[in-house]
Amino acid sequence: MKELARVLFIDQESKGPDNACRFLQRRGFSVSSIPISLRNEAILKVIEFRKTDVVVINGDLSSEKVLDFLKKLHSLRYSIPCIVVSSVISSIHKMAAFRAGAYDILRHPVSLGRLEKAIRQGLKLRERSAPVLDRPNLQEERDRLLKWNDDLGRLHRLNQSLCESLNLDEVVQSLMMNLKTIVRYDVAWLFVKSGDKVQVYSSRKRSALLLDNLSNETSRSGQAFIETGELPSGAVVLEEGAEIVVPLRVASKKVGLLRLTRNSSDVFNDYESKILGMIATSLSLAVRNAEIHRHVQELAVKDELTALLNRRAFLNAVGREFKRVVRHEMPLALVLIDIDHFKEINDRYGHLIGDQVIRDLAQVLNRSVRDVDTIARYGGDEFVIILPRTNLGEALIAAERIKKTVRTNTFNIDRRPVEITVSMGIAHCPLPQIQSPEDLFRVADQALYTAKKKGRNRIGTPPVPATLVKKETEVSTHA
Repeated sequence: MKELARVLFIDQESKGPDNACRFLQRRGFSVSSIPISLRNEAILKVIEFRKTDVVVINGDLSSEKVLDFLKKLHSLRYSIPCIVVSSVISSIHKMAAFRAGAYDILRHPVSLGRLEKAIRQGLKLRERSAPVLDRPNLQEERDRLLKWNDDLGRLHRLNQSLCESLNLDEVVQSLMMNLKTIVRYDVAWLFVKSGDKVQVYSSRKRSALLLDNLSNETSRSGQAFIETGELPSGAVVLEEGAEIVVPLRVASKKVGLLRLTRNSSDVFNDYESKILGMIATSLSLAVRNAEIHRHVQELAVKDELTALLNRRAFLNAVGREFKRVVRHEMPLALVLIDIDHFKEINDRYGHLIGDQVIRDLAQVLNRSVRDVDTIARYGGDEFVIILPRTNLGEALIAAERIKKTVRTNTFNIDRRPVEITVSMGIAHCPLPQIQSPEDLFRVADQALYTAKKKGRNRIGTPPVPATLVKKETEVSTHA
């Protein structure tokens, strides 16, 4: 025989509404009542003892007693629908009651048919929740739901932090810092696809042992999926539960792989796989957006042909260095470089070969400067180098070294080795005629013109006072 649904009236009177009780009993319900004057703890004990299915509160909706009870019942994660019957129903009171956990609110006096309908609708809702909230395991299920609620809050905060930056290093730092509050791990690895390469990030500092194992780790968990391997469709637990890998995708495009490991016997479970799967979407988007931003930033400052700084970025760098010259009275040198007879190369071999010569020369020049120097393609076949803390004598030594390196380097044109030479013009500070970055370029350009006019494969310098030349020759040579 099917067990009757249990309805508990919490009423102003101890006996409850007799008409409603008798009506519901005739309709197949088990009905009981208690006075609303009891303490909340006592009411909750009655609800638990009588295994109540639906609660009907017959009282004033504006009463703090009613709201306090609703909040208490809701905070304990009971699945019991609670119906309030009240003669005082304002929009403010209704909103407060629904926020406190009321299932339905009916105006007093209520028709018995309307009350029965509300009760049956509440029971249907409870039945849908029954498989999840099995009464024998109610406390365990409450704890699980509380943890799930807490984890959802942490997930929300993690997703927010991942979206706050377009810098990949900051995204990784935020991930490593917040992920451990949701899923415990000993080591986290993030493999990010950047072009045809894989960047590897780790939650640990890169010790000697870590560096020794880095190539193996990368090959096993990162590089393989780019070359020949296929990413799984979702989080996968490996190594008998000690490792979990989470693929990162945006649509069908692979963007990376998250790998977590544990050194203890505490293995990764299905719940953690589900959580990591939810993290994967926001992490994938954050990684993809950071990579796009990095690429756009590079396009804005890099020359497409040589990958050196472009003219605009270099002018900004020169402006910053010139301010240091003015502020701290430090020397500064600028070298303007032009390929000799480059037009003949283009005319004879075509612009594709000319572009290859420019690319090869850019690599030679880049290897010939110090880390503190800044090199850029200024335009066409012209390159420019800024040398901080460098006087004229030191700049001449550096320019001679570069000129010799270029002349002795083998450039292949149409599969034949060809000698390339460059002409160079130097400008430097302090110099009376140089009062701005524009003056620095103008003087270097004039010196370059002089070098070409004298026969090319030369270094031109601006005319300087004899006292300044004597002073600079006493300074140590260029590093």
